[in-house]
Amino acid sequence: MIYDLQHFIDKFEGKSEAEIITGTVGMDGGPKCANGWCGAGLSHYGTPETEALERLLEILTLSRTDGVPAAFPIYLDMNAIRYSRRAEFINDGWALEYQQPTPKQRILAALYDIKKMQSKDTDTGGKKERIIYVSVPVSITEQARELLQN
Repeated sequence: MIYDLQHFIDKFEGKSEAEIITGTVGMDGGPKCANGWCGAGLSHYGTPETEALERLLEILTLSRTDGVPAAFPIYLDMNAIRYSRRAEFINDGWALEYQQPTPKQRILAALYDIKKMQSKDTDTGGKKERIIYVSVPVSITEQARELLQN
């Protein structure tokens, strides 16, 4: 399975507002947070999908609602919690940048911001815009000067 940006947009777009909640990964069949919908269980151990979501959200600069830059621990130990801390932060409304009314709207706003960032990179093919200079014949320049003087 490929867990790319479009995968997560489609996943969360397909959920109702009531299906994405705060504060818990939820139980099977019921409402869940973003991590819960990516397979994180009540033990808070993650899945390849939650880890992919975390890696995708790393591009975002997030601040706490009190304005202090947010810090996210990196879990290297396989026995450590491995769900997406950034998804939790956005989902639960702790990110100053994502204060939409519902968790669904918040996580989707973050994903669409990433999509905008990625499209800016690909719009120019990753290259800077090429500027082409064109010289104007002297006769046109002289004609314009005459018109301006008259």
